[in-house]
Amino acid sequence: MNRLLTLLALFGAAATQAQSDAVISGLDWVPQHTALRPHQRPEGGYFMLPGAEVGFATNWLQPAQWLETTDAGTTVRVVDMLSSLHESNGVQLAVQADLIGWGKALGKSKQHFLSFGISEQVSSQITLPGDLIRLPFLGNAGFEDGQVDAQRIGAELMHYRSYHLGWQAHLNDRWSAGLRLHHLRGFEYASLRNAGVTWATDPDTWSWTITGGAEVQTAGLAALWDTVDGNAALEQGAQAYLGRAGDPGWALDAGVSFRPSDRWSLEASVMGLGRIAWQREAWSASWQSEAMTFDGLSLGAWAVDPAALQDSLDRWAGQTLAWADSATRPTPSEASFTTALPVRWNLRAVRHLGDRAALHLALREGLTSAVTAQLGATFELGTTFQGHVTYQHGNGLRALGVGFAAHLGPLQWFTVVDNALAAQLVAVELPEDRTLYLPYDASRLQARMGLSWVFGRKRKISPPPAGVSWEPSSQRPGGQVTRTCPSF
Repeated sequence: MNRLLTLLALFGAAATQAQSDAVISGLDWVPQHTALRPHQRPEGGYFMLPGAEVGFATNWLQPAQWLETTDAGTTVRVVDMLSSLHESNGVQLAVQADLIGWGKALGKSKQHFLSFGISEQVSSQITLPGDLIRLPFLGNAGFEDGQVDAQRIGAELMHYRSYHLGWQAHLNDRWSAGLRLHHLRGFEYASLRNAGVTWATDPDTWSWTITGGAEVQTAGLAALWDTVDGNAALEQGAQAYLGRAGDPGWALDAGVSFRPSDRWSLEASVMGLGRIAWQREAWSASWQSEAMTFDGLSLGAWAVDPAALQDSLDRWAGQTLAWADSATRPTPSEASFTTALPVRWNLRAVRHLGDRAALHLALREGLTSAVTAQLGATFELGTTFQGHVTYQHGNGLRALGVGFAAHLGPLQWFTVVDNALAAQLVAVELPEDRTLYLPYDASRLQARMGLSWVFGRKRKISPPPAGVSWEPSSQRPGGQVTRTCPSF
């Protein structure tokens, strides 16, 4: 039981391949901002200390918006809940650990930048079709033409480690490009896909026709629930659990930036082109049932002969059990299999407002595999503080994010929160005078924090005051400062 609870906890507290990086992508001081922009380099060399990210995203599951509190207590507005459903309703949870990272500019003109890092990632998501959620409230005959289409059921759990090596270069004054290659080691994987049930009810005869099927793939799960005491990797401690070799994989990120003028830059990037070959404890199975039709019990002359009713019930029960047996009998396989990583892309236009501020508009693939729009502003206060404010919208995601990076001497600390609106809480009254608080807008909940030792930062050179020009000097590279009369 403890091992089962451990597996459920791991499935429920998982990550989505560092996709919750909307705010940090605009903090170009921070090394982690290159996760979404591999063609950009941080402001200087760095040695990254361990950091963490936790996040949640959904395009539907926001219970605080369905509640109504009165003097009698808190009730759920079912109509509001059903009206907010989509054809596909997804929920994702996120955990990522940045274990270590390093980056440095190379070459006489510092044209090239190399980086290396190790991160631990777990990904999980669950998807439910809208008809499946509506079914308990509407009944099978409450759908248009009596057709219940619950064919979009899905779930996935994936845990892997990434060793990545990145290269970024300023090709010329206008073009920059970057590549990042990941060597992956997969530890656990489980997926439910192509799962669903179709339940059709004939509007004239009220007969039912039910079909269903599913596919399951798992790998590396035995170490989580081994029945021998002390044999599971988790029972041997974190070092033994994380020290396993894992299954091999690879991934590639690439990006390019074009700056047509000093005021504008255009960027495009793609991340996650890769796959993992699952080999350890691999197991797959598929189910596909034949259509079962049920048109009621043939009662016949049961009032005259009670045995007729018994015969009809026995025949119906036998047909149902035979269908259930065929529907639950899998076609298993222990062959290795390969899974692809979720591919993400990002398009961004940046309007530079001098050297210390910028506005940007971006289109990107969001956490729930949908395109979202992002509008943001980045600003700097001196050489010690950089802030970023951004708003995301699309497919049920509405998030106002804020983040900052600060220099504490040679150390750089950053914190980002992708949905500041989640601070608005709704009180749910429970029995025995207990109260539960839920965020009103939970479309995106994400927080990330990290610390790096930064070296080799470029010094910001302030422009001269009005009416003052200079030649290079020790303070302003070139020579002696010269004052002139201002022009009128």
